[in-house]
Amino acid sequence: MKNTYFSLLFLFIFTLSLHSWQLSAQQVQQTVVAELFSNTRCGICASRVPGFMTQMEQYGDQVLFLSFYTVSPGNCILHQQAKEVNDARVGHYNISGNPTLYLNGERAPNNVWNNAETNINPLINKTTEIEVSSNLSSDGNGFSADIEIIQHESFEPYQETVLQVYVVEKKVIAGNISSYTDHSNVVRKQLTPVMGHVYQSNAGANQLFSYEFEAEDFWDESEIAVVAFLQGADNTIYNASIAENTISSITQTDRRPDYKIYPNPTSDFVNIYSENNKQKTVSIHNLLGSAIHTETFTERRKKISLSELPRGLYLLRVSSPGLPDRTVRLLIER
Repeated sequence: MKNTYFSLLFLFIFTLSLHSWQLSAQQVQQTVVAELFSNTRCGICASRVPGFMTQMEQYGDQVLFLSFYTVSPGNCILHQQAKEVNDARVGHYNISGNPTLYLNGERAPNNVWNNAETNINPLINKTTEIEVSSNLSSDGNGFSADIEIIQHESFEPYQETVLQVYVVEKKVIAGNISSYTDHSNVVRKQLTPVMGHVYQSNAGANQLFSYEFEAEDFWDESEIAVVAFLQGADNTIYNASIAENTISSITQTDRRPDYKIYPNPTSDFVNIYSENNKQKTVSIHNLLGSAIHTETFTERRKKISLSELPRGLYLLRVSSPGLPDRTVRLLIER
């Protein structure tokens, strides 16, 4: 009788352990989503955010950042460039102060700026049954983003779950406060509706969402990426991923433009050099995206006068038929 009891106990423990192993085998790593809300004219942001970002470097791709911008306390260029997207996300969380940080959909305490590890470490190395896979490609005329939701085991959320997809620019220089000009993963566009695309739970079945978009003139296309995440009605974020731009056409590499743009920084002029004699159009944009100077030419070398433009940061774009556009940041110093 005693042997039978121990045999049953062993079988129970073995079965429980096997179930636990199978469960963990079906789980995937969860990426922490950090949503930062700030303003380029916010002095408090300038004193807190740069140091916090330095602390976050230790986590690498375990933490995925998105940078949103509020309308106050001042006229923020990054807020204006994507006003509708920024205002929608600020309204979603009812943000009332700067800077504000949300981690996996939950507002972080005020001590997060000086003590990131206390708030981030408990979220690292967690697993989930939901995987979010992202892919971004460009053919020179536009971008295509494919988001696949992979459900590794039964997932029955008690609330509606939606997919949110944003276009971000990985590195942006903006603002007038010298200590706060470097910005990471700046949100430029929302590919899903404001409320997101509803995700239907179905274990073992993958769901694919596809989007297409074009870059704005003031974006640096080499820095474009797509961020996707699943979020519940209570704001819980289940998982996320980021995809950087890849060229989808092999022949596209051979058609890459050979423009040389110099000097940069500059004062009164900039040279555009190309080995081809095709028609080329140079347009200079302010950081709001408005074209303030345009020239068309066919020469291999062209000197563009900048004497009438005030000092500051601009975006210079060169386009030519049959070739991808080239966009660079142009700094005028005097």
